[in-house]
Amino acid sequence: NPWSVFSYIHENPVQARLVSVAEEWEFSSCRDYLGLRTGTLCNKERFKWLMQLDQKELVKKIREIDLY
Repeated sequence: NPWSVFSYIHENPVQARLVSVAEEWEFSSCRDYLGLRTGTLCNKERFKWLMQLDQKELVKKIREIDLY
């Protein structure tokens, strides 16, 4: 399941208590997916297509996996 992998990767710094939410980790592509940074490392359009989500739905889903 691609979502499980996405969640696992982006929640590692949260689980390790290095940050309180995934997008605070400066090395995380989560910031790119949320639109907080315009990096080119990840293909956001392909990921949205794979997950069948638009940008708004993607941000909502990412916010749901954050552990506060």
